[in-house]
Amino acid sequence: FSSRFKHPAGSQDPHDTFQAAADFHATGFYWIIGPNKEWFVEIKNRGYPFQGWLSTILPDTLFGATRQRGLIMDEKGELVTGPWMRAWKGWWGCLNSPEYRAVYLDYVKMYLDAGADSLQMDDPGENDAAVQWGGCYCPYCREKAARLGKSPKDIQRESTEEFYKYIRAAINASAKRHVPFSCNNHPGHKHFFDFAFDFGLEE
Repeated sequence: FSSRFKHPAGSQDPHDTFQAAADFHATGFYWIIGPNKEWFVEIKNRGYPFQGWLSTILPDTLFGATRQRGLIMDEKGELVTGPWMRAWKGWWGCLNSPEYRAVYLDYVKMYLDAGADSLQMDDPGENDAAVQWGGCYCPYCREKAARLGKSPKDIQRESTEEFYKYIRAAINASAKRHVPFSCNNHPGHKHFFDFAFDFGLEE
């Protein structure tokens, strides 16, 4: 069962997450987003396992509204995102950026502290996928590429793999157990890093 966000979200919201879960005999909450840590704790307290949502567009602070830290850029310094996200300015974070890595890890730790049983990564291609839209030429990628004697676009596949090796280890270390980690792609086989993800799905 995936409610994504908590309902009712306000006085005019006709939906009720837990009533719907009961009506459909839900056995767990998956791919859950927000609006706060207390929401995840409530899910656990009601006896449901839950899966926290991670993505290319995590806000700079937990459940915040701004995305300015460690973003993917093209050669002109313009921000890059998946074409389907341009209309709502969901700018992607750069996996070579220590700022974005810190944000990502903050979310991981928050979910695990709230009792998350598993984690889900939306659009795991990140830097590797962004090459087709001009990324990434941020300062961190330029510096890394220069150090390796390569162009920024030629380091993105290995950078993406390096990130998932790092975050897979960090997730398990933080939880002191193996945490199931899934992802979704289109098509399903693309950007599936089997050393990091336990399973995946195709959107």
